[in-house]
Amino acid sequence: MRAQRVKTGFHRIGVVIAVVIGVPSIGAILMSLSIGMGWMAKETNIRSSEWLSILGAGAIFLVVAFLGYVAAWTLGWIIAGFAGDEEDSN
Repeated sequence: MRAQRVKTGFHRIGVVIAVVIGVPSIGAILMSLSIGMGWMAKETNIRSSEWLSILGAGAIFLVVAFLGYVAAWTLGWIIAGFAGDEEDSN
């Protein structure tokens, strides 16, 4: 029971990390695509030639969001392995 609660808690932490980092990165990717297509170049102070760097940064942060989730999940799995269940420890 305790091990399952630890796994669930770290899964939730991983999801929060992924959402906090992933949502702005998806926004950056969508913004860079709209700048690259010429839809937002006049409203922003960003030159239309810089859209590839914004797209790359968004993609890198999306990978970081996934790695943050995997790191939290792995840490929860390791701690749950040490915590064990009370029924099995007898």
